[in-house]
Amino acid sequence: MPPRIAIDISPLLTISTGIGYYTANLVSHLMALQPEIRWSFFSIPGRKPKEVDILTSGQAIRKVIDPWFLPARLTSLLLQAPLQRLLAVENFIGNSDLFHWTNFLCCSQRAGKKILTVHDISFFLFPEYHPLKRRLLFKALFPRSLEQADHIITDSHNTKNDLVRYFQVPASKITAIHLGADPSFAPVTQESAAPVLSEYGINFGRYLLCVGTLEPRKNLVRLLLAYDQFRASSSGKLQLVLVGADGWLNQELYSTIERSSWKTDIKILGYVPKTHLPALYSGAVAFIYPSVYEGFGLPPLEAMACGAAVITSNCSSLPEVVGDAALVVDPKKIEDIAGAMSKIAGDGALRETLKGRGLARAKGFDWLTTAHETLKVYEKVLG
Repeated sequence: MPPRIAIDISPLLTISTGIGYYTANLVSHLMALQPEIRWSFFSIPGRKPKEVDILTSGQAIRKVIDPWFLPARLTSLLLQAPLQRLLAVENFIGNSDLFHWTNFLCCSQRAGKKILTVHDISFFLFPEYHPLKRRLLFKALFPRSLEQADHIITDSHNTKNDLVRYFQVPASKITAIHLGADPSFAPVTQESAAPVLSEYGINFGRYLLCVGTLEPRKNLVRLLLAYDQFRASSSGKLQLVLVGADGWLNQELYSTIERSSWKTDIKILGYVPKTHLPALYSGAVAFIYPSVYEGFGLPPLEAMACGAAVITSNCSSLPEVVGDAALVVDPKKIEDIAGAMSKIAGDGALRETLKGRGLARAKGFDWLTTAHETLKVYEKVLG
C-alpha cells in the first residue's frame, strides 16, 4: 500500500515569501510525480482555518486545514513538552508514515518518520536582524527540532555546512536540495512589460531593482547609501525600485530614504503579485541583491531566469546559486555595491554577457528536480 505522507503547508497561509514559494512548488510537483501516495496537509498551531489551493497537473486540490485551537507560541511549546503523547500531532490530523515539517520547527509525534526543512540559520548567526519573539522561539525549539528529525533537508550546501559547524548535526543526516525557478520566470519584452511597469510608474530600462522582504538582513540601508554614491558619480537618472512585503526593524531604512538627495527616485512598491515579477525583473538595468546572509536566495535565480544582469553578495549561499553569472560584491562595503552599479550601468557589453550567463545558469535549477530529490529522501527515510 502507498505510504501516507503529511506535509506542513503553513507557509502558504501568509503573504508569499521564499518559504511559501518553496512549499507551494514542492507540494505541487511531488503530487504530480507520485499521485498514488496518500498525501495530506496541515498547518502549524495558531493559524486560522483557511482553504488553500494546491495546483498539480493543472487541477486545484482544495483542502480545509488547521484544526488547532491554542495560540501558536503556547501550543508549539506544549507540543515539545513532557505531555507530548497527549498533544502529539496525530491527535489533531491523524496518523501518517512520514511528516515533513517545511519551516524550521517540528512538533511531537507518537510515530511516523520526521523530516525537517531548514532554510537558513540567520536567527543564530545574525540575531540582531530578527525580532525578539522570533529569537526566543527559535532558541527554545530549534535545537530540539534538529535532534528529533530523522533527516534534515537544506536549500543549499552552505546551510548544510552551517548546521554541521554550529549545531554539530552529522553531515550524513542532512541532504542539500537546491530550489528551482518557476517556468513563469522568463524574459519579457519591453512591449509586453509596459502594462505592468506603467502601473507602478516606472519605465523599461530606467531603473535598478531589488526584490525581497524589507528587513535588516537584506542589507537595504547599505544599498540605499550605495545608490546615493552611484547617483552622485553618474550622469544617468536610474531609479531604485524596492519590491517586497514590509518586514521588521525598518526605522533606519525609511529614515535613510528621507535623507537621500535622490529620494524622489527611490520607489517602494511593497508586495506585488507574483505574475508582475517577470516584467519587473526583465525591465531592470540590473537586479541588486546585497543580502548579508541567505539560505538560498530565490530572487537572484528568478532574475537570471528573466534575463536580468545580477549583482549579489559574495557570502553565504549566494555564490552557490549565481556561479559566474553575476557580479559579486562584499555586502558590507558600500563602495563595492556602488561600484558594481556603475560598472553594469555603464557597460552594455557586460550587461549582455551577464544576461546570457544568467539565462544559462538558471536552467540548471527547476522544481521538478527539487521534488525528485525530496522523494529520494522520503524513500531513504521510510526504508
